This record gives sequence, structure tokens and C-alpha cells, in this order.
Amino acid sequence: MLMLGLAALEHFDMASDALFTGTSAACSDEITSLWLQSWRDVPGGGLMVPMLAKLGFSGVALFITSAYLPQLLSVMAPFAPFVALVFILLVMLWASFGWLVGLAGMLAVYALVICSPIGTFQMSFFHQQVDSEDLRLALYIGAEVVDLRGKGGPDTGAEARVALILGTKLVLENLLQLWLQSSYLSLSFDRMDTFARCQAMASIGVGLLVAGGKGLQIAAVVVSAFERGAGRAVRGCDIFTIILGAVAVVMMLGGFGGLAWVLAKVVFIFRCDSHVWNLSTGCVSPQS
Repeated sequence: MLMLGLAALEHFDMASDALFTGTSAACSDEITSLWLQSWRDVPGGGLMVPMLAKLGFSGVALFITSAYLPQLLSVMAPFAPFVALVFILLVMLWASFGWLVGLAGMLAVYALVICSPIGTFQMSFFHQQVDSEDLRLALYIGAEVVDLRGKGGPDTGAEARVALILGTKLVLENLLQLWLQSSYLSLSFDRMDTFARCQAMASIGVGLLVAGGKGLQIAAVVVSAFERGAGRAVRGCDIFTIILGAVAVVMMLGGFGGLAWVLAKVVFIFRCDSHVWNLSTGCVSPQS
């Protein structure tokens, strides 16, 4: 039941993030100028303005969304770049010709993959991995199915794969999307009605839950490995292991710091007169 609940949250989060791309495209003209102004108020952020101005707010949202959209179809790694490009084209179709055309195109691709031999092959591959008794990591539609217990103790290789894959998803999927959605909410807060604000808050809330769950999983793996190997690495002067462990700890703390940053941005939406808050400047006014 726990795995089912986590999988449901994961899929709801991915679906809401995909819909956010279309929403940001509809309001990109109004949001982009305000967003660029908020970047100018950040120390060093002005260097990013020319590139961000060319992309626009919706272009950045589209780029970030393409980093994880293949998960919606549980696409294996060799097919992921192709499917990501297809989804980018479909989202552009959505933005150019309306949500009905884009949605019909997305559903057609989704049905084609599920009903085609590609879909059958993928599902049979996943079932083989999940049913296998080997200590191998199975990627099953965004959920990590792995047995960390080896014959002589914990399987450090499996632990490393879990930490690497979860860490990649946490940064490229959750934190970037949460940062962008919280920025969108703060910049368009006065233009939204109550229902739209509740929708945006619900999407951010689910994203925080999913990202927090991944962060706790990473912490469990990193802390366990640190407790087992830190003393031995220090006594043996194993510089590589010490550096690797330090990087893992810094990444773990950075992940939780990113979640705290997004949560603070959401809180200050209701506390700042401009609804915009940055870590380095505090409350800012994008219209200044």
C-alpha cells in the first residue's frame, strides 16, 4: 500500500508538472518580463538575463519538463531522448494550437506506445527485473525496487545506484520544477483567482511531498553507508572514499536546502507585498 501511495503521488506530480508547461506557455508574455526583472535583482543574476530572455519563461519550463517526461511512459534509457523530443514537439503544438490539439496528440502517442510491441517489450522487461532474485536495481515507472541486502551484508553497489538515481531525479525533476512553479505562483499571484491559486499550491505541495520522500531515501542510504565506512576510511587514509562520502553528504544537505528554499519562497508569497522573495535579497518587487 505504501508503494502504491508513493507511485500515485509520483504520477500525480509528473502529470501536474506536464500541465504546468502548457499553463506557463499561455501566460509567458506577461510573466517573462517580471521574471527577468527579478533575476536582475539577484547578485550575478543579470548575467543570465540575455539567455533567459531568448528562452522565455515557458521555454525554460519546457526545457526542465523534458528532463523527466520519458518517465510518464516508463521509457527505457535508449528510447528516452527520442520520446523526450516527441513530447517537446507535442507541448509546442499544445502551446501553438490550443490545449485540445496538444492533448489529443499526447494521448495518441501514449496509446501508441502502450499498444505497440515497444510497450509490450518494456513491460515484460520490467516484470523480469522485478521478479528476478538477482540483486539488481529495477526501475519501475518512477519507483525504485531494490534489495539492498547482500549475502555478506548490504550491497554497496545497489546502494550507490539508488543514491545516484534518486539524487538525479530529485535535482533534475523535483527541485527545478518546484523552483519554477513557486516562481510562477509568486509572479502571477495577483492575476490568479482563488481556484487557480489552490491548483498551483496543490501541485507544489505534492511536489514537496515527493521530493521530501526521495530526500529521506537518499539520507537513509548515505547515513547508513557513512556509519559503516567513515571510520575505516579515515583510519586507512582512503582519500577517494573520504572525498566521495563528503560529496554525498554535501549533495544530501543541498537537496534538503533546496526544498527549504522552495518552501520559504511559497511562505513569503503571502508575506511580501510583491509576493516575490529571493534568498539573497529578501522581498523584492519585480516591477521596480
